[in-house]
Amino acid sequence: MPAAPTPSASLWPTKVAQSGLTNFITPYAMARSAIFSTQVYRGQSARPRYLEKTPLTSVKGMSVFQLAGEQLDQNDADVFYELLRRVIAQGDGSAREARVQFNRTELLTALGRARGGKTVKLLSESLARLTDATFYFEIPGLFTGRSRLILKALTAEEMQTLEYDYDVLIDVELSKLLAREQWAFLRKKERDSLAGDPLAKGLHAYYATHKDPYPVRVDTLRWLMGRQTMHPSKFKKALTDSLANLKSATGWHTCEIVNAGGDMAKVCVVKKPPQAKKPVKTSSSSQSVANHNIKAISWDAIQSPIDLVHLSANELVALMDDQAKSEWAALSGTHNTRDEGSAWEAARGILERQCVALIAVRYPGTDPYDI
Repeated sequence: MPAAPTPSASLWPTKVAQSGLTNFITPYAMARSAIFSTQVYRGQSARPRYLEKTPLTSVKGMSVFQLAGEQLDQNDADVFYELLRRVIAQGDGSAREARVQFNRTELLTALGRARGGKTVKLLSESLARLTDATFYFEIPGLFTGRSRLILKALTAEEMQTLEYDYDVLIDVELSKLLAREQWAFLRKKERDSLAGDPLAKGLHAYYATHKDPYPVRVDTLRWLMGRQTMHPSKFKKALTDSLANLKSATGWHTCEIVNAGGDMAKVCVVKKPPQAKKPVKTSSSSQSVANHNIKAISWDAIQSPIDLVHLSANELVALMDDQAKSEWAALSGTHNTRDEGSAWEAARGILERQCVALIAVRYPGTDPYDI
């Protein structure tokens, strides 16, 4: 006797469907790969077109390939994330496809775009690219297979019986990319404030998928952001500006390039400032011994200047040698060291040079940022 068919449950994770949905949602596989390039394509700047299975840059642990269609960009990402948000808000992920119907002026308003012939044309072009693009994912334990972003996009011009300007079918196969908590919210207000800076948008999506981001080489980000054809020095300049915009939009504590020399340059993003620890009361006779022990233990634990970003301003000052303390004293008159953020930035800048020198002695000829 054949087994009875198993009822089809909703494919969208319950936690996602119940989370308010006023913000965008991105699967890690999209934010941590070059599916949505941050490159600006205009005029004679032709988009790459994929005619065969081609690997896209992605982080370790996943492989993403584009099988067909043109390279997508951050404008396409805005459109797709808004459509995905609406699909999840509808709450029905049991079907093979999910329908989203909308009028162009309403969608443009939701995207924060002005209404007009040019923006309507750009929207139509984005929908066409999103429909043509086909991908293959290899994500162990999550999803291995082929998927499109949009299965079909009909317009009122093509089908006059349509009640709306567009009738779009999203591939629900994409819901597999959101399983096992492999997704992150993109705060729409923050992303909207980054309009005009596609690189900052790409960085925003990438770092949104990390609770405590680890330092990443500048050149690694150049490829992840789809800027591999851009000269490294020009990319570093653009990256510096976009990191400043990212910090302003998000309020994250640190968004900067550390040790900007050559291939050793890495991007350091710290979302929350280190928490200052309450001082431990000690007797005057044991004070010097206590300070010595804290310094010795802390330096033993620090293997790279990157480790300094996890220390408070007081802990940074406690690590300073005589020369660093002299620099710190000189800076006290020019920095508002009563302000925690300002004090931390100043102390870390001084201590970073001391740390690099120390590691050069410990591990001669080694990149101090790659220990």
